[in-house]
Amino acid sequence: MDKAEDIELFGWCAAATSILLFLAPLPTFRRIVREQRVGHFDSLPYLVSLLQCLLWLSYCMVTPAKIELLISCTTGICVQCLWCILFLRYSFQSGRAAIAFRLAFILVAWIAATVLDILLVPHLKFSPMKRGESLQSEAIGLLASFMNILIWAPHWVY
Repeated sequence: MDKAEDIELFGWCAAATSILLFLAPLPTFRRIVREQRVGHFDSLPYLVSLLQCLLWLSYCMVTPAKIELLISCTTGICVQCLWCILFLRYSFQSGRAAIAFRLAFILVAWIAATVLDILLVPHLKFSPMKRGESLQSEAIGLLASFMNILIWAPHWVY
């Protein structure tokens, strides 16, 4: 195999692994549905993961030929939305408002980041770090990568 085939194979392996990662909370949600309450579980990890997937979707919109990432993040969006719906369904009435507010905040943050990336970033007086890349791809890609770090950082601390 040549280098391009190796990169494509690695991309598909990463996409498959990501999809499995999105499905990892399945036992938790089976328990939530069985007990018909969320108990002590928090919706924040699933909401932040949704934001992360949405940011990677924005990256795919401004970066051509990222089909593996597009499939992975689209699947992630669908799965995270399912988890959020289950949280809304099985939360106490008082908790639903907080989850709905968090979800609205996530969507507004994603829309704001995407609009800024599409409308503002091209007018900045910077050049891309990598030759052949667009400044838009790099900006939203850096933001999405930063979100990846934020998601896993609490696990490094404990």
